[in-house]
Amino acid sequence: MRFLRYSLLQLQLAKVILFLLWGLCCCKIGWDSVMRMSSDDLVMGVNLWVFAQSSVNYARVFDLAQTHLSHREIWRCATWLTLIVPTSMTAYLYLYSHGEVSLAASQPVLLYAILLMILLSPFDMFYLSSRFYFLRTVWRIMLPLQAITFPDFFLG
Repeated sequence: MRFLRYSLLQLQLAKVILFLLWGLCCCKIGWDSVMRMSSDDLVMGVNLWVFAQSSVNYARVFDLAQTHLSHREIWRCATWLTLIVPTSMTAYLYLYSHGEVSLAASQPVLLYAILLMILLSPFDMFYLSSRFYFLRTVWRIMLPLQAITFPDFFLG
C-alpha cells in the first residue's frame, strides 16, 4: 500500500513537471515569435527616428505621401501588436488547459480575422491612408504587372 501511494505521488509530480515544462516551452516559443514580429516594427520606427534626427527626407526616399506615419505612430502600432498577440496566446493556453479545445482552436483564426478586418476597413480609423498604401504595395508585389518601385522592393 505504501509503495502504491509513493508511485502515485511520483506520477503526480511527473505530471506537474511535464506541465511546467510544456508551459515554459510555449512561453519561450510565444515570446520569440512576438519579439521577432514586433522587432521589425521597432527597427522601422528607429530607422525613421534616425532619419528625422539627421534631416533625411525619408518620405521622398520611400516615395511616401505627405500623410505618412511618424516613428511614434509606428512604435504605437508595434506596441499594440505586442500586446494583442500575447493576449491571444494566453487566451489560447487558458482555453486549451481548461478543456475548451474547439474554442482554443478558433483563437488564432479570430485574431487573424480581426486584424484582416481592420486592415481592409474602409473607415477612417487606424491610419487609413497608410493601410491603403500598404495594401497597394502588397498588391503590386503579389501581382507584378506594373514597374517595381523602391517601396515594393523594400517591403518585399
